[in-house]
Amino acid sequence: MILWAFVTVLCVARTAHSRIEQPEKVMIVELGNSVTLRCISCNNNIFWYKQVAGQQPRVISAFQKLSEPIFYNKYKNERFWGKRLSCSTNLTISDIIQSDEAVYYCASREFYTEFGNGTHLKIKGHQAAAYKNSNLDHLNSSIKCRQKFNENSTTEMCNYL
Repeated sequence: MILWAFVTVLCVARTAHSRIEQPEKVMIVELGNSVTLRCISCNNNIFWYKQVAGQQPRVISAFQKLSEPIFYNKYKNERFWGKRLSCSTNLTISDIIQSDEAVYYCASREFYTEFGNGTHLKIKGHQAAAYKNSNLDHLNSSIKCRQKFNENSTTEMCNYL
């Protein structure tokens, strides 16, 4: 009986521990500005992925507890950097360019990989090719946006309601 209770508590703790959240579903940013994408998860190993419309997700970085973040391939440059604080792992992209428009996923890797819901980074005034022929009017009423003003930039953050 005691063993069953211990296993139950362990499973419940593991389920609560594995939760991963990306609070902003859509972020709209102007070319040349910076943006910080947020990932909330208390797991030890957090990875960021970028998925351009019609392509496979590509790994950007790995954040492992007690280690400096590792950036892969073309993301090893001064435009991409990140920070991990407690249960928050942020990815910052500076000097935004057109090819940064994509969906960014954070993922937790423990015994398996669990993805967040993604944050769609959109360039202000640009309509991605994959969406040009779509009627997005139905989304307008279900998206709530707010502007965040920083010293050098303005970012618009949107959430689906």
